[in-house]
Amino acid sequence: MDIRTAKIEVVRAGRALVEQGLVSRTWGNVSCRIDGEKFAVTPSGIGYERLTPDLIVVVDCNTLDYTGDIKPSSECGIHAAVYRKDPEASFVIHTHQTYATCLSVAGFKTLAPTISQQASLGARIVLAGYGMPGTKKLRRAVMKVYAPDARAVLMRRHGALIAGTGREDAFNRAAMLETICRNAMKEIAEAHEAALGNAALTAKHAGTSSSGTIDVIASEQEDFAVFNSLYKAAFKRWPGLNAVSLLITPAICAQSAACRLIPALLDDFAQIVGPDALVAEANAPAKAIEKRKGRSAVFLKNEGVFCFAEDPSDLEAIQALCEKNALAWQHAGRFGKVKALSLIDRYIMRRWYLTRYSGKR
Repeated sequence: MDIRTAKIEVVRAGRALVEQGLVSRTWGNVSCRIDGEKFAVTPSGIGYERLTPDLIVVVDCNTLDYTGDIKPSSECGIHAAVYRKDPEASFVIHTHQTYATCLSVAGFKTLAPTISQQASLGARIVLAGYGMPGTKKLRRAVMKVYAPDARAVLMRRHGALIAGTGREDAFNRAAMLETICRNAMKEIAEAHEAALGNAALTAKHAGTSSSGTIDVIASEQEDFAVFNSLYKAAFKRWPGLNAVSLLITPAICAQSAACRLIPALLDDFAQIVGPDALVAEANAPAKAIEKRKGRSAVFLKNEGVFCFAEDPSDLEAIQALCEKNALAWQHAGRFGKVKALSLIDRYIMRRWYLTRYSGKR
C-alpha cells in the first residue's frame, strides 16, 4: 500500500472509532501497514476529529524511527511488534471499548462466544497482563499472548488490541468482541444502556457567560435540587471551572452507596479523573465540593457523581470514565473482592497526565 493511502485509511479509522463509541478524545490508536518495513500510525495527543493525512506518522517496524516532527502514538511499539510477529496483519486498532475493558478486570473466563460469533470474530480472545500505558512492560505482556490466531487481545485494566487483514476486518472484530463481552455481563450492560437512553438521569451545566451568570441545561428530575446547590457551591469555590455535571446511573449509584472511596480500577480513570475519588453526602454541598481534592469528580452517596471540567469538551470524557470504572467495579464484584490498580501506578499515571498530556487535544 502506498503511504498516502495508508494515512487516509488511518484517518478514516480514527473517526470511525469515535463514531462507534470505541474511543473518545485522544484515547486509543490506529495503524495501517504500508509494507514489510513501515506502517502509518496516529499521532500522540491529537484528537481524532482533527486528524488529517498530514498528521499521520510513518514509523519503521524494526527501529521505531519516524519521519517528521510529529510524535507517533506512545503505543506504536506494540503495533510494530504485531506487524513483525504476524505478516498477515495489515491493520491494528487499540480501543477503550466499555465491555471489553470491564472483562479485562475480572470475569475473562466467563466469555462464551457462540459458534457463529467465533466464526465472525475469526480469532481467539486472549488476556494480556497489566502494564502502564506506553511501557515496554505492556508491550511484552501483549506480545506474550498475541498470535496470528489470537488477534483479539484484552489489555488488563486498559482496553483492547485488535488486528485484522484490513480496516474493515479489524473493525468487525472489535464490534464482535464488544458483543461477546457484553453478553458476559448482560444484566449490568442492559441497566447501563437503559440509563444512557434515559435523558432524565442526567443534569448538565454548560458554562458561564461573560457576565458571570450561570446558564444551566438540565433535565426534568427530582435530583435537580441537588445539582442546583452543588454547582453554585462549585463555582463559588473554583471560579475557573467552565463545566460541571451530575451523572446518575445504576452502576454509579450502586458504587457510591457501597464505598467511601472510589479507587481507580482502570488506568484511564486514574489519569483523567484521579487516582481515586471521595464519596460525599449530597445534602452538604460545601463539604461535598471540598472533597474534590484536585480530582475531576466527587461521588455523592446514593445520588450519582458530580464531575468538574476546566474545558467543557472534557466533561463527557470524565462522565464516561466514571461510568466505565463503576461498571468494571460492579462486574468484578461478582467474582470476589474488587482489587484497584496499585496505588503507586495510580499516582504515577495521574501525575504523568497532568504534567505531560492534559493540554493536548
